[in-house]
Amino acid sequence: MDDELATSTEPDPQAIFQSILAEAGLSPEDDVEEESENETEMVQKLKEEDVGRVLAQLKCFAAEKCPKMLSAVAIAETALGAYAC
Repeated sequence: MDDELATSTEPDPQAIFQSILAEAGLSPEDDVEEESENETEMVQKLKEEDVGRVLAQLKCFAAEKCPKMLSAVAIAETALGAYAC
């Protein structure tokens, strides 16, 4: 099983998430119990343009690597639009 992980070409979703947070100037917390509170704080800290840029990156990645993820990103973008209004 370790050989499968080592040779897999699938990107690690956690690594993608961490790189997006790093680009936005945020860092994920290690404490799982605080994760939901920190998630709310992170959303509040992100500027609208940062969120739009991240969503654009996710759409490009999803279209290339994981078409099923593309629909999830579109749903998130729609939800963000409803939240911002």
